[in-house]
Amino acid sequence: MVQPVSVVDQAGLIRFANPSAVAVLGYRDVSDVLGKPAHETVHYRRPDGTLYPAGECTMLLPRTTGQAIHSEDWLVRRDGSLFPVEYWSAPIDMPGGRGAVLTFTDVSERRRTEHALLAAEHAARDRDVAEARAAELAASEARQRAILEAALDGVLSIDGRARITYVSTAAEGIFGYRADDMIGRELADVIVPPSLRAAHRDGFARYLATGETGILDRRIEITAMRADGSEFPVELTVTRTGRPDAPAFTGFFRDITERQRAERELMASRARLVTTFDAARQRVTRDLHDGAQQRFVSAIINLQLAQQKLAAEPQRARELLGLALGDTRWGLNELREIATGIHPAVLTQRGLAAALAGFIARLSVPVELQLAERRLPGPIEASVYFFCSEALTNVVKHARARSARVCVATGEAECTVEVGDDGIGGASARSGTSGLAGLGDRIGALNGIMEIVSPAGGGTVLHARIPLSLAGAYADVPDGRGPGSASAKPPPAL
Repeated sequence: MVQPVSVVDQAGLIRFANPSAVAVLGYRDVSDVLGKPAHETVHYRRPDGTLYPAGECTMLLPRTTGQAIHSEDWLVRRDGSLFPVEYWSAPIDMPGGRGAVLTFTDVSERRRTEHALLAAEHAARDRDVAEARAAELAASEARQRAILEAALDGVLSIDGRARITYVSTAAEGIFGYRADDMIGRELADVIVPPSLRAAHRDGFARYLATGETGILDRRIEITAMRADGSEFPVELTVTRTGRPDAPAFTGFFRDITERQRAERELMASRARLVTTFDAARQRVTRDLHDGAQQRFVSAIINLQLAQQKLAAEPQRARELLGLALGDTRWGLNELREIATGIHPAVLTQRGLAAALAGFIARLSVPVELQLAERRLPGPIEASVYFFCSEALTNVVKHARARSARVCVATGEAECTVEVGDDGIGGASARSGTSGLAGLGDRIGALNGIMEIVSPAGGGTVLHARIPLSLAGAYADVPDGRGPGSASAKPPPAL
């Protein structure tokens, strides 16, 4: 687990907390703690229940003394429970004055272990326990120093004129500059791509004039620029750190190039998966037509001939029956060798409406069908067909429904699919192998979302949303090319 890290400014307000710190303290999002007084939020009470005066708080002393502190204490979670920590607090220069960087480790398990050892061991073992604890503390401190150095995001601070006033070592590595080459320059000229600078400056001026902000105290993804001019995606959190009469801002940057690349690869792999499955179904259709179907047609012809010759030429009729039996056996064997699933030829030739109409005609439950007029991209159309057919099969098998309905609608950006029934309800994707889970996987492979509404006794509705923008990604799947690169995101305009 990444080491919990937080930053407190001169006023004692929390200005940064990494996801590990937020989670350990029991909060859901960093926005729940940013801007709050650190002591009154996480350090206001002792284990005996007495209040801990802010003036006696040792964790934040580096703000006034400039000296680092390593000690142990107790912190308060959001739900009011306390837990012991080993912490390191060090001074950090911030635009509004000296602040403190606080890192901590939950030592609850370690303390329980120590108490058990102390209760079980005799006085003669005290020295060994102390030596083991000292070694553990030394290793933990060394490990903490390494984690802190690796975990810190890049930090940049600017003044009210958007001039850079502070650059952390991590920020130097992210943007490819030395700190001296950045300090004093306008932020837009250094890390904002040329195409986004006007929007950034407009947003910054609007905030100073009106207080309207789009990014303060929340995580966003934007496009930044390195010293060599290359553009790359970053995750950014910006907080105001200056006095009311002297605005200043600090941003915490994280290069997310690899994360976005992994997301694109995952999307491409899902596309390849769906395309492969649909191609396999089409191959099965061809195999049925050219193989087993021809065997069965031959068997039917021989049976008809045998019927005609049964009275006049019984010997010839027996020969024809033998041929028909052989063809039937061959056809059955070929059917057994076919992999799985069939891609209906009518789906390719006449589209989703005809394919679903043909499928519904074979069901024992009446189905109302509402479909969009225009054709969908091939992979999406095939997935919608199998989603609907599998969902309706579940209705027939499990829902005890008197009727069902299918509605497929398309907009500019997405296709929506709804399959509902008036059955007994109570359906859920209970396991990774259930039919409903499989339907969710198929929609998820298209980067879509499936929702299930199935109150007991109230019928079941499966609702899926599939982005149509993915259609272009499938064109590149057969030769291994994935989707194109993501477009630039809006600038870090305040």
